[in-house]
Amino acid sequence: MDDKWFKAQQKKVGVTADAIAGRLGKSRSNVSHIYNGRQKMTLEWAQAFSDALEVPIDEVLTRAGVVLQSQPPKESMPIQADTPTTARRTRPPGALSEENAHRLLVRSDQSELLALHQGNTTHRKATEVAGALGLNENSEMWEVNSYAVSMCGYMPGDIILADRGLSELCKPGDIVVADVANWGNKGKTTILRKYDPPALVPAAGPNLDQRIHIVDFVNVVIRAKVIASWRS
Repeated sequence: MDDKWFKAQQKKVGVTADAIAGRLGKSRSNVSHIYNGRQKMTLEWAQAFSDALEVPIDEVLTRAGVVLQSQPPKESMPIQADTPTTARRTRPPGALSEENAHRLLVRSDQSELLALHQGNTTHRKATEVAGALGLNENSEMWEVNSYAVSMCGYMPGDIILADRGLSELCKPGDIVVADVANWGNKGKTTILRKYDPPALVPAAGPNLDQRIHIVDFVNVVIRAKVIASWRS
């Protein structure tokens, strides 16, 4: 744990330990415990430090002494989002059928989320960060490609880590990845939205897309809950 670096970053951006802890509703003693090694740097804390100190989450993890895996995860641990295998394994009752579980049929530059291509630098770096955060068989990684939830801090180019295992445990205010059926071309669109039961709503400026979608588990299905994000 490079506590001197963390404290220097706090001073640089003018953030107190109270402010960092307050992001999670905790006290400054928790921050002190992380600095002296008595408390683990968890996913939630790493995200809080990243946001407060205005640094990438992988930098936070490295400075905290969390080892980033340089090797990609095993093939049995799918992170290439939006594959037929993934859709088949995680599809809840009433979810989109197999024929509607293929890759996006819209142009990639019009998609709200872009799947990461295996082998490129962005994918390798994202895999390292996600591995340190506890990548598992329910994990998905996406690159944000719209301003749909920009008012919640998610901007184009950001990488998000989402957990399919939490898709049915989402609470109001959670940011989620969802599939919306396109019955005209028998495909689907994968979107990023804020969950406001029973709807998925945008959190963008007034001049951007303000369409909402009602979760009915047939035409609109929450596929994963966003649990972390970072900027490369």
